[in-house]
Amino acid sequence: MQKNTIWIFIWRLNPPHIWHVKILEKSLKENSKTILFLWSSNIIDENNPFSFEERKNFLYLILKKEVDENKLIITNIDDVPDDKIWVENIWKKIFEVVWNTENKLNFYFWDFENDYAYKAIKEFEKYLWFRDIYYNLLSRENSQIEGVPISSTNIRKMLKNWQYELVKKFIDEKIFEKIIEKFDKKHK
Repeated sequence: MQKNTIWIFIWRLNPPHIWHVKILEKSLKENSKTILFLWSSNIIDENNPFSFEERKNFLYLILKKEVDENKLIITNIDDVPDDKIWVENIWKKIFEVVWNTENKLNFYFWDFENDYAYKAIKEFEKYLWFRDIYYNLLSRENSQIEGVPISSTNIRKMLKNWQYELVKKFIDEKIFEKIIEKFDKKHK
């Protein structure tokens, strides 16, 4: 375990899939703290079918063995129309958790070119000259099942097309029934 290291993720996880879980499990084993920001927490729509509380509960159910309240912090980030305010809200929450520590902050993103959260965080890092901040890419290489890339967007598409057997391969079995039940109620 790397003491004084915090991994920070800014994900929607709507819904969480097996690749998210694998990365979170690794983070919980290797770091002193993992902070997961679930954004779009104030929106329920076609692209955000599960509430912040539902997503948080899914993760606690999946990660039950690994979860230590002091090591895993899951918090919400609302969508707001102003990027600067959105990033300020993230930094405020980070400081609530790690303000008085010497921890290195490791942000993890899927893509430096297209990741909205990366671009927004990077733009405002100049205000944090006193912190060690690192940006890391998570590889999505070989993250496919039956030729379909593992992503929450693809899972939502499969749900809309009633492809439940394929969805089952993308998400943890502990939450499969809950996701199907909620989705069925919503789309009947």
